[in-house]
Amino acid sequence: MSVDITNFEESPRATWEQKYMATHYGYRDFNVAITGVPPVTPAQIIAATYVFGTNARAINAMNWPNVGDWDGSRTVYARTVTIQCIQDCWIVFRSINPRWVTDYITLIAQGFSSNSAIGRLVLAGITETLTEVPQYMPAGAMITFTPTLGVSVTYYMDTVPGIIRFWIQGNAEGAE
Repeated sequence: MSVDITNFEESPRATWEQKYMATHYGYRDFNVAITGVPPVTPAQIIAATYVFGTNARAINAMNWPNVGDWDGSRTVYARTVTIQCIQDCWIVFRSINPRWVTDYITLIAQGFSSNSAIGRLVLAGITETLTEVPQYMPAGAMITFTPTLGVSVTYYMDTVPGIIRFWIQGNAEGAE
């Protein structure tokens, strides 16, 4: 029995299920911290923000690659984030704006330079990242979130500080 591999294409449905309905991803990260006061100043925001992949990259850059690490690498984004906190807290996800990505790629394909494409996106009011609405996490809860292109999470206490844990699974867009 022979198999013709010259016309080997994946159906749109299979692509969708592989990319957006997958239940496991190739990269893992973990972080534990203490929730603090609601961040107001830039220094407080930085202190209360975890950039996905930081701890994984501290061990080895191949655990959570970014563009430029080696030839052919793609940036890894968080696709599932499980969070547990021992006290009531608030979390805010930051993700890459999918519209920015698609519009940028379209402009580059139309022949615009990178600077010109970014300028057009800025003029159109399309931001590169999306900051979501703060979400409440009740004490003791363990909740799993599925951001599409997650890059970081900001966390802070509701009334008293507590320990917060993050389990992150990521995927390199276009390499799955």
